Amino acid sequence: MSNAHVTGHAELDREWLAEDAAELCERVFASLARRSQRRAGELYVRGLLAAEGRKSMRNLASQFGRPAAEQSLHHFVSNSPWDWQQVRRALAEHLDRTVKPIAWVVDSMAITKSGRHSVGVQNAFVQHLGRVANSQHAYGVWLASEHTSYPVNWRLALPDSWLNDPVRRRQAAIPAHLSSTTPGSCKLNAALEVADGWDVQPRPLVLDAREADAEALIAQLRLREVSFVMRVDASVNVVADLADNRRVRTTLRSLRPALHPLRRPVVLDPSHRFRLCATVDVTVPGDTARPGRLVLLAVWPPDGNGLPQLWLSDLADTSSAGLLRLTRQLDRVRQDVAEVSSQVGIEDFTGRSFAGWHRHITLVSVAHAILMPANADFRMPEMLVAGRSS
Repeated sequence: MSNAHVTGHAELDREWLAEDAAELCERVFASLARRSQRRAGELYVRGLLAAEGRKSMRNLASQFGRPAAEQSLHHFVSNSPWDWQQVRRALAEHLDRTVKPIAWVVDSMAITKSGRHSVGVQNAFVQHLGRVANSQHAYGVWLASEHTSYPVNWRLALPDSWLNDPVRRRQAAIPAHLSSTTPGSCKLNAALEVADGWDVQPRPLVLDAREADAEALIAQLRLREVSFVMRVDASVNVVADLADNRRVRTTLRSLRPALHPLRRPVVLDPSHRFRLCATVDVTVPGDTARPGRLVLLAVWPPDGNGLPQLWLSDLADTSSAGLLRLTRQLDRVRQDVAEVSSQVGIEDFTGRSFAGWHRHITLVSVAHAILMPANADFRMPEMLVAGRSS
């Protein structure tokens, strides 16, 4: 992709966007069988980049001034039989070569909706709202570098209210093989699809496993030889090797007092901002597939007070600074969702089609990859980003 020429914080050079869209779309849509499909894909992506406000089909089509554009784009997303997985794979392999990420990040995303017809929608607790809301719940895999991140793979959680309702299932064209899954399995399967079948370099997997069965996830990842840095709940059981040569089996919650005297400042960035961190070697009792040493990283809030974040990793020989650097990628992804993905319609698909949702969010991922380099020019300094979240 070319270097961005940016005219202002809110307005990007339209000519540059069109050039970059054409270049990347040619790469990632090469698997589409027909020229008309490749053209429709590029038009959809260009519409996501250019349209103001909600990225409805009508709004996207209005960018091209052709009466048939809306029907063509709707057909391309809802009915045209193209394989979104091949597009995602091409996008990931291209970004892996050009961006050189330091981690794969798997994170959840709640998409609030006003009606009950969008595929997978349900009343569920939304963490960033702090309440139950009508929403879809998706799980994405991101390639993350120090300053940018890019979505490349997705899972949509389908609740039993959709899977067990023949009418809803038929109307959304939900494939027969799909069944109920847990948040942990959604995250795991999305990541393993990238790790097992795509031509990308192995990277540590960074994820928040507090809503999942962390012990089961650890066992699966170690079995598949996928390295990880995983935020966990304080209820997780571990066997810890303490500094006084004691080995104790306990929960992370009960281990917290022993971590406090081990705190040391770990530098975050070139500006020498730091966090107080402690590390302890542990094992997880349920890890029987490939038992071995893990490291527990505790990270305190910027003011040094309060409860620490707790992370488990199999990168036991990595420095505290290296582990802390990887944990920050989760914040990077969440910032990029808010600042970039939201601009190109990540929450805007309103159809009830399962395939339509997957195609839309695949095209959003392509648009994100085009917009991301320009947006990076306007980032808050890394030192401010690092100090903003606990």
